[in-house]
Amino acid sequence: MFTDDDDDGVDKSAINYGSGETRPAPGDSTAACYHPFEEPGDDAEGSVKDYPYDAGVAFERRRYASHGGYWRSVASSFRRSTRRPVSNSENLGRADGDTAYPDDRRSASLLRNMVASGGAGGEARVDEGRREERGSMHWLTASFISTTFSCGIACVGLPYATGGVGVLLSQVAATMVFGIVTWACHHVFRVVLANPHCRTLGDVGDVTLGRTGRWICSAIQYGNFLGILAVFLNLCTSTMAYVADSDMCEPVLTVILGVSLYGVAQIRQFTRITLAALLSFVAIVAMVVMICYVVITEEPPGPDRAWRYAGNAAGDTKRFMLALATFAWGFTPIFLTNELMQEMEDPRDFKKSLWLSAGCVFFLYVASGVVPVVFWGSDLPNPITELFEESALTRALNFLLFFVSALSFVISVIPLNLAIQRRFVPHLDVDVWSLSTCARFALLSLPAMLFAVAVALFVPDLEDLIGLISTFAIPPGNLVVPAVGLYRYHYGGSAGGGGDGGGDGRPSRLLLGTSLVAGSALSLVTFIGTVWSMADGGSSTKILVCHRQA
Repeated sequence: MFTDDDDDGVDKSAINYGSGETRPAPGDSTAACYHPFEEPGDDAEGSVKDYPYDAGVAFERRRYASHGGYWRSVASSFRRSTRRPVSNSENLGRADGDTAYPDDRRSASLLRNMVASGGAGGEARVDEGRREERGSMHWLTASFISTTFSCGIACVGLPYATGGVGVLLSQVAATMVFGIVTWACHHVFRVVLANPHCRTLGDVGDVTLGRTGRWICSAIQYGNFLGILAVFLNLCTSTMAYVADSDMCEPVLTVILGVSLYGVAQIRQFTRITLAALLSFVAIVAMVVMICYVVITEEPPGPDRAWRYAGNAAGDTKRFMLALATFAWGFTPIFLTNELMQEMEDPRDFKKSLWLSAGCVFFLYVASGVVPVVFWGSDLPNPITELFEESALTRALNFLLFFVSALSFVISVIPLNLAIQRRFVPHLDVDVWSLSTCARFALLSLPAMLFAVAVALFVPDLEDLIGLISTFAIPPGNLVVPAVGLYRYHYGGSAGGGGDGGGDGRPSRLLLGTSLVAGSALSLVTFIGTVWSMADGGSSTKILVCHRQA
């Protein structure tokens, strides 16, 4: 029988395996056990629900009501960073250190308490030596991370995008895209709750679309991370050159910053950047306020203040297409959904994080896009800071942009490095910070960094790189693949064995079709604009450029 040997107040004896009170035979996937994300029953305090899971692994329900709030989770992240991590072999209580369970801590956070058989009668017991470390991320932290990843660098490019698409049409596009993306991500979140073994977007693809879906979703997710790393590194270089007022060659500075970020990229959990995520959110809001202040209080750099509700004043079709790409990747929570949920105190709270970050990103987009266009016209560069006169305020804005870009780089590289580790060295314990483990992880994380530095040096135009990512990664990953996968999961009998609720819980076919059409249209428009821009040329390769940043 289970014993209530910890202080969470949960009666372990209430856990029901469906057939008797004993632990089911190993490999019995039909036995029911308690699922960590389900609400308790209404009939009695601490009651549980039956839930099918594989290998007779029982989940202990955790009381989340007393987790202590956001600020306690911030303090907890510091305590965790100064404490010697417990290895997986220690957690599982296996002397040989060879475990059949996943080594990744994100997966371990879902297996709250492993159940081992013991006693003459085959009774199950909770072994404190086998207790996995629980997630400690507050849902507000997850929201800050998602907002930083989606909106961190976009606030300085939104004036260009809004002016190119049109003041009114850009807001219509943002509302439609953000709304559909948020809706689709919410249903993906529900799929993850019903399939707690899903650790990455590829796992979700496997559940909804089978083996082919796994490969497609993995390629989209990690391809997006790889490409966006170069964008963040590029912006770090330009902003640092301005802040430091340096005469250093841009390629040299890119390499130096790449080496510095490579050291920071050894972080392996999002909980390690809890405070940085909060500061980044504050920095983004401060940047938007600074941009609005400058365009309102200063005269525009040119006499032309013309702007349109739809389209740009110059009637430039190519710019319209490239500007529309900004809204295609303006909100991308689906790329971090699984990774954030696995580190949260209560993964069910991800829906709060999702809707809060969606609202924050939308209003930040409106403020940073509409205000500059209305006061300075639609003919604005990307980024708008190129038009700002040198001042202490402009220098502070560039410093904040550097910080946000660097943190966005780290947010992107964490799941990418862990995916490489799981693929090539799956038994490496990433919770242990020994010299040998750090050396092996550093070697595993080196290819992604080398790729980012190479792309940042050799890709001629930042807009072209963003256009390529917007064509092949973001609309398919945000809209197209989720629409197809959710339809097959709920209506077509997916490889995962059907939907997670059916009836009212299933997404609307109309909205699924809208997501599919919108994603395909965005991919096509951004692809045409990107190819058009690349065909025009006019940019020199950055490795050949060595000049002082103005």
